[in-house]
Amino acid sequence: MTRGSEIDRTRAEWLLKGGAEWWMGHALIQGEYPAHVNDSGLTLMEDVAAFGTGNPDATATSKQSLADGDWHLVTATRFINQEAGKSELKVYVDGTLSAIAISDNISAMDKNDSFGVGRQYQTRGIVGEIDDVRVYDVALDAIQVEQLALHRLALEPLHHYPFDGNVDDMAGGIHGEKIGAGEYRFVKGVGPEASQALAFNNDYGVKIPNSAHENYTLSCWVRMDAPQAPPWGRGDMRLFNFGDADAAQWITDYVDERIHSQGVDLYRHDGIPPLSYWKSNDEPLRQGVSEMKHVAGLLQYWDTLRERHPMLRIDICSGGGSRNELETLRRAVPLWRSDYAYETTGMQTLSYGMALWIPYFGTGINTTDPYTFWSQLAPANTTTWDVRRDDFDFESAQELLKQRREVISYYYDDFYPLTSYRTDNDVWMAWQFNRESEQSGVVMSFRRPESLASEMQFRLRGLEPEKMYVVENLEGKVIQRATGESLATKGLTVALPNPRSTAIYKYRQR
Repeated sequence: MTRGSEIDRTRAEWLLKGGAEWWMGHALIQGEYPAHVNDSGLTLMEDVAAFGTGNPDATATSKQSLADGDWHLVTATRFINQEAGKSELKVYVDGTLSAIAISDNISAMDKNDSFGVGRQYQTRGIVGEIDDVRVYDVALDAIQVEQLALHRLALEPLHHYPFDGNVDDMAGGIHGEKIGAGEYRFVKGVGPEASQALAFNNDYGVKIPNSAHENYTLSCWVRMDAPQAPPWGRGDMRLFNFGDADAAQWITDYVDERIHSQGVDLYRHDGIPPLSYWKSNDEPLRQGVSEMKHVAGLLQYWDTLRERHPMLRIDICSGGGSRNELETLRRAVPLWRSDYAYETTGMQTLSYGMALWIPYFGTGINTTDPYTFWSQLAPANTTTWDVRRDDFDFESAQELLKQRREVISYYYDDFYPLTSYRTDNDVWMAWQFNRESEQSGVVMSFRRPESLASEMQFRLRGLEPEKMYVVENLEGKVIQRATGESLATKGLTVALPNPRSTAIYKYRQR
């Protein structure tokens, strides 16, 4: 759902926020480096705080709204658990644990040599006030964070910027530098009457050093009257929460009524990758609960629609094929298996991997080039040919579709990989579909563009050793006659003189 949609305005409690990663937010103490590297930062995502590290991204998002006009202490810690080989990321609000995330990256977070307070790289500045920025070269524990919130922590920080009329570092002596333009504006701060804070309006920030790279703590007080602008992209989207019983009942009745009124036979359930939304809405000690409730509600939603409409077919297209698992496949099929489509090596590897588990899936065919056509073959194909073009080859299209009909039914039979799974372009990829009931099947082999091998031997599977088999190409030319034992031990010889070519062979027991 889009932020600001009718349901967002009327039933915001049914929608989950949290689709963005830490680096997409507005800078509290932000150290994003624009690449997949070891960086980290503490940011604002609308009205909550997010802390994370990169390479790969891991984000812990707090739950409590900070946009209430009061001062809140936001503290983020990173602790490397050497025994587990993981980094533990935690966010505390006002001294209380609010979020946890786990990262596989235990390296030093040192790609960013500095942090931007309130703004970084001239972009994504906050509208609000920040006070008492502290950086520690240890991960504070829960008791220490609570003491920090009560202004009782005796531990000396590595850097401390109280913003009392200046941007001086009262601990490490490395004073802040201005990012952006405009004069610093100081306002009443958190502490005693004389305490000051720095006000930001997305016009400037303060550059401070990144001196703690392994175990560390970032902390500051923040006050804002309204949420920050949402992060671009996923941060501007909401996930409908099937884990809310009222929400699930409403969407079930809503879609049911439209299936009735509009005569829908095929229902496509598309969407966005949901994992970050679930993680952002889990309580620290209840990881996975949002996902569990959501998935249970989603499956019940589909079951109810199918009960009310027995002939309804459901297409699951979401998250790059991430909904393809046993429970969903009992109810639906992926007519569009992945948004990574058309490129030949990717299409071959997708078919290889999916055919091991899933008998029915779909993708597109966008050309009449034979190598591409056969790479894109799937039980459910959509042709995206532009038949208006003067150079469109209708004869090739007709012939390829005719050959497809000879082959495609075997996709429901036993699948055997004949090569290892590789994404390199200097190898062959091949597989076999065997119909045991008829002792027939198909062998599909691809010589990729950079492969130097012009001939391969493939040992076939599922054949009766003593029986004779005939192997033919799709034009009916006999390629080989051999016993099942010979095809299983010596193998089927496939010759492809030219790189970027394919051989499709059918076989049958004589």
